[in-house]
Amino acid sequence: MKDLNELFFSIYIEKIENRGEDAEPLIVVGDSSVLLGVFDGLGGAGSIQKYRIDNDTEYKSGAYVASRVTRGVIKWFFNHYNLHRFLELQLNKKEFSFFDSLPLGRERKNNKVMKGYIKEFLNYLEKILTEELIKKENDYADKAKVSMLKSKSVNLLPTTLALLYTTSINNQKVTFSFWAGDSRVYKLDLGGLVQLTCDDIDEVDGSLESINSNAPMNNYINASKPFHINYDFFLESESKQILIASTDGAFGVFDTPLLFELAILNTLQESNGLKMWKSKMQSILKERQNDDISLVIYPVGFKNFDEIKKFYKPRTNLLNSKSRPYINIESDIKILEKQIKSLSYILDEKEVELENMKIREWNGYSNHYLKQIKHHYEEKRREL
Repeated sequence: MKDLNELFFSIYIEKIENRGEDAEPLIVVGDSSVLLGVFDGLGGAGSIQKYRIDNDTEYKSGAYVASRVTRGVIKWFFNHYNLHRFLELQLNKKEFSFFDSLPLGRERKNNKVMKGYIKEFLNYLEKILTEELIKKENDYADKAKVSMLKSKSVNLLPTTLALLYTTSINNQKVTFSFWAGDSRVYKLDLGGLVQLTCDDIDEVDGSLESINSNAPMNNYINASKPFHINYDFFLESESKQILIASTDGAFGVFDTPLLFELAILNTLQESNGLKMWKSKMQSILKERQNDDISLVIYPVGFKNFDEIKKFYKPRTNLLNSKSRPYINIESDIKILEKQIKSLSYILDEKEVELENMKIREWNGYSNHYLKQIKHHYEEKRREL
């Protein structure tokens, strides 16, 4: 049997080499837990190149610094403050079961207690994150370099955060999602892709427009103003699934979540091993790339690669069947766009040819046409 640790991969592609605003994806595997994370430094608010890290001679952007500092803090925090142990210590098992507080019992009073414990954990994390970001702002910002960050609306060291954490509590599998901003985590089971985070934008209504929205965020990690880390949790009922963490540089290059899922599943079926699967997925993302790309693919509950392929084969066939009309229309549009581009080029050539012909014809025609008034034009030019 292959070790589970051999059956996952991450993809990290910088848009500009050595200046990626995403940090590298985070994967931490424990004895009974898995932590996945992605971090997308925000290039709008954090685009100013005014940070020098240690002895680096090149300036880096605030987005670059923010995503990497946040990644480091998350890795350290979850190693030192084990969430499932924290929860087990807090729970009074004589009074109620932890599982009474999970989604099926959202109306129960115990849920409020459980949420309080998780919020306590996150409050401490938010405090440490803020302190570390402020420290790095003071350590790395070049005070001699003129800063453009004078507007109160611009926040220092901004980045998104999206984490997926699975663990065992009282011998039951529990999945937690944590996020700030618009990076996402998912699970992919036999029923399809399930989004486990909700983007921090003003209008979220579950419509495709909302899911695909690139609207400004109203909450993200930063060193200037208060932020919060959102969370959700549920009992894990699926023994086999794929866990996914992604910045918008990966999921955002697909028109719909269905096509994102289909890309993952088709590249899986076209591959004969994990290395090829990663390579094919990477190629698709690179072809469409318009931002830094961070993606984690983490299958759970499988003995080997072939078992993953076999498990998702029916779902892949179903999605390909459903998406065929869409793909056909998309293909027709691409053909028409090429034809339009070609015709546009021909049209431009013909317009230039026509204009040159007009000028040539006029040069021969104008001698007779202007013979009676030609001297008036000459006099006007002399007056100028």
